[in-house]
Amino acid sequence: SLSVAEAVERVEELRDLYRNDPRVRELLDYAVALEGLARHTSVHAAGVVIAPGPLDEYVPILTAPTRGAGGAGGGTGGGSAGGAAASAVAAGNFEAATGGAGGAGGAAAGVELAVITQYDMVSLEQAGMLKFDFLGLKTLTVIHDASEGIRERHGIAIDWDDIGL
Repeated sequence: SLSVAEAVERVEELRDLYRNDPRVRELLDYAVALEGLARHTSVHAAGVVIAPGPLDEYVPILTAPTRGAGGAGGGTGGGSAGGAAASAVAAGNFEAATGGAGGAGGAAAGVELAVITQYDMVSLEQAGMLKFDFLGLKTLTVIHDASEGIRERHGIAIDWDDIGL
């Protein structure tokens, strides 16, 4: 598919309109500026982002009710230039996920909130965040093998239930 700028370059009629009609030029300039921007927010079904501290100190976040609570759901919808949208980083309440206080954000009592980054996967990587996609069994196998190796070599047993998201 052609970008708007490429279409103006390659299609003679469009190029002529761009050069000669100020309204067309303005419209196409807006189109170029908007092209590739995120169209909507979506949540990666099994994406987890790991930060060296509370996530909200490193990237912009938002919270939304989890899918089971009738709110934000899974899905891997596109919508940004990088082809990915916001990534889910933790399920549970905001305070536990970010180390912050009072992050319920007006949610009803008992409603679980998902903490969601407002960066796409490329921007997360550029910000130095470590991200995992737990949809694949291969990822789980690598984590299991690594934890077993740590236990065997260093005598440290990792209790995954004690590690906060």
